[in-house]
Amino acid sequence: MNRNRTLRLLLALVSSISFSLTVCRATPPVTNAQSDSASSTSANKAQADVSECAKEPFTYDNGPLGQSHWCGACNLDTSKLQAPININTKAARPDGSLPSINFSGYKATKLVTSENVHTLKVDYKKGESSITIGKEPFTLVEFHFHRPSEEAINNHRAAMVIHLVHANAGATAYVAVSVLVEEGIPAPKTEALVNKLIRYFPPPNGFQNVPEGVDINAADLLPEGSFPENHNYFRYGGSLTTPACGENVTFYVLKTPIRFSAEQLRQFERRYPFPNARNIQNTNGRPIVQTK
Repeated sequence: MNRNRTLRLLLALVSSISFSLTVCRATPPVTNAQSDSASSTSANKAQADVSECAKEPFTYDNGPLGQSHWCGACNLDTSKLQAPININTKAARPDGSLPSINFSGYKATKLVTSENVHTLKVDYKKGESSITIGKEPFTLVEFHFHRPSEEAINNHRAAMVIHLVHANAGATAYVAVSVLVEEGIPAPKTEALVNKLIRYFPPPNGFQNVPEGVDINAADLLPEGSFPENHNYFRYGGSLTTPACGENVTFYVLKTPIRFSAEQLRQFERRYPFPNARNIQNTNGRPIVQTK
């Protein structure tokens, strides 16, 4: 009896060793190339997820498509650089080493509007306009409007804000120059440009209705004294303020606002009746600096 039992145990052990060797031969080790391929596949999937998120419909209210349900990085616990924020001017650290923003690369271009249900968005991709911060150039990609302003200064949100969105050479990092808008008497150049934008507001279907020969220059939306250079701003690291809320944006909030007339503000509200400002986000201890 014991002899038979011993024989069975030996046979089981031999079978187990044989199976293990077969598995080892059938499962080759993961090479560096395979690991790199897996990482690349994962990165591509993440990028695809971001692209799909950006295409999903969203709203600014508290409904099922509202801000608390936005996709991407917008509501993740790991997202620590979300925008917009409230800027406490007394807490923002003065930094004398901050460079000027050079706007001399802004040029006139044909007015091209993009389809957007929330706000006026002007496509600048073919405008060949740029800024330089220090020695680094950033190309102007587009600009758009939020009502009220997204950034708050000492808990005050302006009537509107213009985000002039720029990209670095590889389009891996973005710079948003924020121009706050208050009600008042606009500068002549600003008044003329805003009236032109209002005249050619895209209809609700997004159809481009701008005839040939209608040019604009984003420099006309800058505060007086900002061209060719501005050295009067707050800076903080943030994110896109629409899904997927990627955290690769540096904001330069110009301290001096521009003015739109009461009628111009009414025209924007009439065309885009729903507020389109994201809620203020937690600063999470991030540094906020300002020019001296």
